Amino acid sequence: MNIKILLFTALFFILLLWLLPITLGIKTALNKNRSTHWMWLGGNPILGWITYTVLNFLSELIECRNCGKKFKNNVKSCPHLIFVIFNRHTKI
Repeated sequence: MNIKILLFTALFFILLLWLLPITLGIKTALNKNRSTHWMWLGGNPILGWITYTVLNFLSELIECRNCGKKFKNNVKSCPHLIFVIFNRHTKI
């Protein structure tokens, strides 16, 4: 087998296994309103996959419309400003 093809294939799989958890983790963090800075751990491929797995198990955060603070999904009002927080699951 040609050494160039072998090296190219190995490099492709290494980059795929290294960059895939970073991109998936950033996408998941943005969807759940979490910080994307956790994916800096993706510099190490094993930590990248661990961080991506943990992000998948974390619950979504909601953000107060007035102060911008982030809270867990079960909070009904902002403790700082005493405004009611409506998330997408709340029926008005």
